Amino acid sequence: MRAWGLWLALTACEGAVIQEPPPAAPETADEVEVDIRGPRRLVGPPVTTTRGDAFPGRELALVEGSERIALPEPALTGRITAEGAVFITEQRALIDQDGNVLDSDVELDLDVDSSGTRVAYGVRDSEGDFRVRVLDLGGGTTAHVSGALAHATTPFWLADGRLIVSGGQTNEIVGLWLLEGEGATRLTNFGMKVGEPLGPDFVPLPYQQQEVRESGGALVYETDGVPVRVEIPQ
Repeated sequence: MRAWGLWLALTACEGAVIQEPPPAAPETADEVEVDIRGPRRLVGPPVTTTRGDAFPGRELALVEGSERIALPEPALTGRITAEGAVFITEQRALIDQDGNVLDSDVELDLDVDSSGTRVAYGVRDSEGDFRVRVLDLGGGTTAHVSGALAHATTPFWLADGRLIVSGGQTNEIVGLWLLEGEGATRLTNFGMKVGEPLGPDFVPLPYQQQEVRESGGALVYETDGVPVRVEIPQ
């Protein structure tokens, strides 16, 4: 089960309204588990809210057995990879566990695929629009993968290597999309326009750090206590 990592729930691609997620419950454990992959865990102390960026900051560490690798600087979020881990720092840099900068000016959306070799994360282009970029850790190459959409953020890898994002076209209500190659298939909120009533078929996006899982060919999560199931085309 993985955290969705959605920090901003956007309700429209143009003139977007920012919806703050509900306050997180206070954490009381000595250590918080952020991610886990095989024998390795990504952990941090209880969250201390910092209002400079309105995002929680964490002192994260990568743990495997008795070995503990502390991150050289505070990180806002992170994920375990095949060879170590990647993090987004308070300066919005994407770095690895050794502090090497992999990319800069990134958004707080981050996920690693099942192979642990591809990192998807949010960026803003020169016009200020949200995009999703994929970094191939093996080859060190990056590529924008949301070109078919006017706006995309919050990537989530499926087990088969396909990518889910939140996004849409100009003047459309944001929904979930499946990205495959150069194409994009809308999964929710079909035909809904900005300024029109949402109607009973509106599917809300998951809030930041909600647990979203892939189950039986669908994405499953809850929003405001309401269960959501989104079927994934095969």
